Amino acid sequence: MFKFKPSTYSLLSVHDVQTSQNECRRILMAMDVRVVLEERDGFGVLKCRLDESSDAAGLMAVLKAVKFRVDLQAVTYDTLALILVHEKGSTESLREIYRRLRQHWVMDIPGGETPQEVVWNPAHTPVRG
Repeated sequence: MFKFKPSTYSLLSVHDVQTSQNECRRILMAMDVRVVLEERDGFGVLKCRLDESSDAAGLMAVLKAVKFRVDLQAVTYDTLALILVHEKGSTESLREIYRRLRQHWVMDIPGGETPQEVVWNPAHTPVRG
């Protein structure tokens, strides 16, 4: 009997656990992925599920149902890895979700600001004269 290793994808973050999880959760939820945080070993795990979806405008690919989780692991003292692990359903959908997530992911830029810091940072507010 064959035992297949689940598909995995990873993202790096130079921010703390809570900030990294929150940003990952925010981006996934914007893609209509259901996300639940389960506490485990101090880091927590994002349990994710996408029901089959289609874009009414036809601009994006149809995604079939998929279940996956996002585990966090310390890579170095100041770097985390967020690992997307396929659990059930379409591996193609998970690949597409990862591609979209990666497009919006800025948490791996050293010295970079989180999206919340950009929103609340007065230095980013245009001066009106």
